[in-house]
Amino acid sequence: MGYLIIDTNVPIMAAKSTFEDDLEKKCSHECLNFISKLISGKSKDFIVLDSTWDILKEYENNIDIHGDRSIATEFLLWVYQNQEKIKWYQITKIGTNRYEAFPVSEGLKKFDASDRKFVALSKVCPMHPPIYDGSDTDWWEYRDALESEGIRVVFLCEDYVNEKARQKKARKKRAKRV
Repeated sequence: MGYLIIDTNVPIMAAKSTFEDDLEKKCSHECLNFISKLISGKSKDFIVLDSTWDILKEYENNIDIHGDRSIATEFLLWVYQNQEKIKWYQITKIGTNRYEAFPVSEGLKKFDASDRKFVALSKVCPMHPPIYDGSDTDWWEYRDALESEGIRVVFLCEDYVNEKARQKKARKKRAKRV
């Protein structure tokens, strides 16, 4: 039995049906397998959410529960219907996308503001659960700084985020030359 924090990109990637390349297709299958196991009842894990509902609101804003049925909508419905599998913890907001528990660290100064809630939640939760990422390269780019603050990130698609981060870095490098 474990405690998990799940970035919104995991159910979103799990629900993808068109792919840019084989890496993205493989990533989607990894996320699909992860979410399927979680909601099938085969997992003994708990999802950790914040009692301010910031993460749940992000899920709701990115997953259309009234649209076509997908693994992402199944995941969100499962969250609503399986409260015994959800552990709620308080994170204190000190502004928009700013949280008291988010580490004040030079290495995380430019970390994506919209993902700070996941980090703050991991910090306040006594079990310090890992954050599960599917496709967001920011987690990959900041993994060392996060680790130095005691934040564990589990990359369901390590090859994918590594390659996409490399491509992103190359684009930035080219843009600087222009």
